[in-house]
Amino acid sequence: MIIRGSLNFNFKFGGGTNSVSGGYEFNSFNFTSSDTFNGSISSDGFGADGSFSSLNGKFYGPSIDKVSGNITMNNGSNTLNGTFSANR
Repeated sequence: MIIRGSLNFNFKFGGGTNSVSGGYEFNSFNFTSSDTFNGSISSDGFGADGSFSSLNGKFYGPSIDKVSGNITMNNGSNTLNGTFSANR
């Protein structure tokens, strides 16, 4: 059971640099993890890494109205794989 979870993204397009940054916080009864991440953007998606996490995702919609993908979180003892979906 998830007690609390949040994920935020900051996408930068243009100016010669396309990048993604952000962070997450995840809490359940038996797993807690939080981290910040930075990465790059491709033509249809993105990938990013943090100290305790990695994620990759795809863009959806003509104005990138939605992103979804996979995240791997580590809390120093255990690793948890999950999925995410976010709307603008």
